[in-house]
Amino acid sequence: MHSSYVLYGREGGGSMAPQFVLEELGLPYRMEWLPGPLSPEQTAAYLPICPTGKIPALVLLDGSPVFESAAICIHLTDLDGTGRLAPPRGTSEHARFLQWMLFLSASLYDSILRFYYASRYTLADDAGGVKEVALPEFEAHLALLESRVSDYVLVSGFSAADLYLYMLAGWHPDGYDGIRQKFPKIAALCTTVGARSAVKKVMGQNS
Repeated sequence: MHSSYVLYGREGGGSMAPQFVLEELGLPYRMEWLPGPLSPEQTAAYLPICPTGKIPALVLLDGSPVFESAAICIHLTDLDGTGRLAPPRGTSEHARFLQWMLFLSASLYDSILRFYYASRYTLADDAGGVKEVALPEFEAHLALLESRVSDYVLVSGFSAADLYLYMLAGWHPDGYDGIRQKFPKIAALCTTVGARSAVKKVMGQNS
């Protein structure tokens, strides 16, 4: 057994949401910062931990690795079991928590990746078409959330879903200012989340 978790991440990358959760829950962890892109040697060393070669990945206390940011966040909230970052398992509100976590990771996250890394998603010499479609799709997903959120993503209150949304909202090409102009309820949520001490600490390490 290990005495702390090990989170593999990259500054400003998808490891921020799991890092937010680790900090919020007060769990012992250390960061292994990875450069981008990885060298062949670094990739070979990282693939046994994360077979996709992407960040983040978390090495659990028993030494086994888990990858995919949403899966890491959900697992940590399940382990905590106090209800601080997720509703009780088996409840309708927990089902909605899972719904939004998967929406955020599968829809919002994917669309903004296609904006920044358009060339990964086409064999064409010009990836402009992929990028052109990606941002409106990202904002359409944000518009759906804007129509559903109140103070937080869940009616029951603050959760890991808010931390995850905060990370993704910050990836808007115009940053949080762009969110503020188009999505005032999400902007208010991000202001609240961004004021949390755990989030401030992580953002300081990712700036």
